[in-house]
Amino acid sequence: MEEREANKIISTIITHDGAFHLDDVLACFMLKKIYPHANIVRTRNEDIIKTGDIVVDVGGVFDPANFKYDHHQRGFNQTYNDNYDIKMSSAGLVYKYHGMQFIKALGLDVHPDFDYLLLLGLLYETYFVSVDANDNGVDISDDVRYNERTLDNVIRSFVPFDIPEGESIEYGDKVRYEAFEKAMEYIGSDLVRHCKYLMHQINKDKMPILQSFNQMKDPRSRYIIMGSGAYPAKELIQYYNTSLNRNVSIIIYKIRSREGTIYKLLCIPKKGIRYTPEIPLCEEWRGLRNEQMRRFPKLKKASFVHATGFCGSAMDLETAEYMAQKSIEEYLKKTV
Repeated sequence: MEEREANKIISTIITHDGAFHLDDVLACFMLKKIYPHANIVRTRNEDIIKTGDIVVDVGGVFDPANFKYDHHQRGFNQTYNDNYDIKMSSAGLVYKYHGMQFIKALGLDVHPDFDYLLLLGLLYETYFVSVDANDNGVDISDDVRYNERTLDNVIRSFVPFDIPEGESIEYGDKVRYEAFEKAMEYIGSDLVRHCKYLMHQINKDKMPILQSFNQMKDPRSRYIIMGSGAYPAKELIQYYNTSLNRNVSIIIYKIRSREGTIYKLLCIPKKGIRYTPEIPLCEEWRGLRNEQMRRFPKLKKASFVHATGFCGSAMDLETAEYMAQKSIEEYLKKTV
């Protein structure tokens, strides 16, 4: 992450005209938040492009010192950092060089000791890397089971497709510019909500998760025990697995209910995967609850395991730990 000049006067932000995409819409939204008085000009006219204070997704130049953020030119190979092999789009570039300014421009109420660097890393990992991959034609998987409507699809739906033939070029530009502004407002609200969500998760879970990692009896262990609290942030677990070189796959945490204390087990998906846990709870327990669970000798206090094995619960910590350990053993036997 590199800081930009906070006091630089920006009056014109230039991006390309014609159809717009997720990356240029996001890039312009962030810049407009940072420089609210700047005008956005959509053009491919080289003479006009040269006059821009900031140029994104057009112009054929990557020069962050002079606020030029195109990524289409031959030889461009910039990634967010060495942990990624996906080249950045204009959104990733603007985020890399203006991300801190953008977050602070949101004016959100944060603690003086708030960990902005953690937020910046999480926000790229959970939001911008997919934007960069999408714009560079990198599929999420080689074997996709179904098509999912993405943010890029939503933004493409804002692009006017019914401008009548025979209308002037100026009319078409006006209609597309208005649609571009609506797309910015839409995607911007999503990005801001996600920022707020991550800020909340960091404030709530950062210290408990770090304490749980530090209290692990064996750093090679695949599960951790957290204190009381709500559903812990999977994104933070994945982040600290990478940054602390751990491999935690199951979290045990407790909640209070009308029936008393319940110990929940949450199985963490692999990085970049939304649902499928790396280590699910044992197959023979899945879809069972209460008395069905208690027919197993060491599960007299077990309550439930989801049919997919991604979560479960028990009435005491000893049972919850056994469920985690047994599931990890089963997984390791299958992978040897």
